[in-house]
Amino acid sequence: MWTILSGAPPASHGQLHSGLLLLRVFTGLVLAAGWFTRPAAAVMVVNFIVALVMVHRSLPFGSNIAPMAMCATSLVLVITGPGAFSLDGWLARRRRGYRARL
Repeated sequence: MWTILSGAPPASHGQLHSGLLLLRVFTGLVLAAGWFTRPAAAVMVVNFIVALVMVHRSLPFGSNIAPMAMCATSLVLVITGPGAFSLDGWLARRRRGYRARL
């Protein structure tokens, strides 16, 4: 716990993948399984940028926190991908294993 709070790198990749799992669950059940995460998150980024520019621009900052958080969360998932604890990660491991057997 101290390594997380102190800003030191994670002790293991498991912490990173667990964090990405929590981020997907927070974002919504559509991305929670982690299937086609990057394309779905990219669509969400575009959607929330359009919403923020067209609809939320005239609203007070406090009303924009939720859409900005969803946009930032989606952007993180576009950059990092879903992590190992996801359907995308499981499918990638299966494909690598299949190719290794050929």
